[in-house]
Amino acid sequence: MFSKPIKYLLVATSIAPIVFVYWLVGVLRSKDLSSNYGLLITLVLLLVACKVILNFAEAHLEVRSINLKSVKSADHNIISFLFVYLLPIFDFVKKDDYYIWAFVVIVVFVVIINTNTYHFNPLLSLVFRYKFYEVATKGEITFILITKQQIINVEDVRKYIQLTPYVILDVT
Repeated sequence: MFSKPIKYLLVATSIAPIVFVYWLVGVLRSKDLSSNYGLLITLVLLLVACKVILNFAEAHLEVRSINLKSVKSADHNIISFLFVYLLPIFDFVKKDDYYIWAFVVIVVFVVIINTNTYHFNPLLSLVFRYKFYEVATKGEITFILITKQQIINVEDVRKYIQLTPYVILDVT
């Protein structure tokens, strides 16, 4: 299982879409691709960090067996958070709006940490093509499963790595 700093870093990577939207808004305002290099560098670092964390988990965390009782899609939870990611597109403030960006990032980070929704990370689904499922074991323990495969049968998942207390990564 990940340590707290790694969990927090994984949560931090979930702000990459916000960083991208702010970079894009800055480029569209200035009509200059070279504007806001800091945001572009931050975006690239977040993408790399997310991939490194997943690769580290697959290479170093303990692989366990699992027997599932039920599976249902959990991808629908992402839609409810899209407004937060699209907020920068709406031009509420004409001047520098970095304080709004900072506020949005802090709110997203705190909500994700305090609700144990570490799996909510658009990079995982949009960039790295992972899918999210709510799974229940035969022992009635419920997890969020992150996987690259489409799960249509409980037998499709046999092995996993535990990322957090309630989030597992399929390695079948």
